[in-house]
Amino acid sequence: LEGKVDAFLYLGWGDFHALGAAMAVEKEVYIADPYRDEVRETGELKRRTMAKRGWAIAEAAKAKKFAVVMVAKSGQFQMGAAERLREALEAKGREAYMLVADEVNWERLAAFGFVEAFIITGCPRIALDNRDGFNRPLLNEDDAHELLKRL
Repeated sequence: LEGKVDAFLYLGWGDFHALGAAMAVEKEVYIADPYRDEVRETGELKRRTMAKRGWAIAEAAKAKKFAVVMVAKSGQFQMGAAERLREALEAKGREAYMLVADEVNWERLAAFGFVEAFIITGCPRIALDNRDGFNRPLLNEDDAHELLKRL
């Protein structure tokens, strides 16, 4: 579809789903927000998000201790993916711990002070949305695969 259109239009409130779409395509995604009575583009939000993603991957490359976090919510529990990531990290000489959480946020992750970087295997947006205010790298599964290429 991307090759057949000039841009995409998301009709709805907020940035969450529109940013997800913008991250998946090269073309601009616009938000038509009937609650704010405005149309806005996602380009700057996508650039900021990509910059944070780049920082998180670069910082995670320095880490020796990782936590691979499985989200227990329905449809998000990815034990197989988490185990494969743990094995790949260990093959690269890193320590990897497996965690399971029903709700993932930086306040809960902060309790694991010995962990230098986290990989969230649930919804890929969890890592993106929780990066602000957290001083350790949070990666989603795609980020983790990029990281493994660099290690």
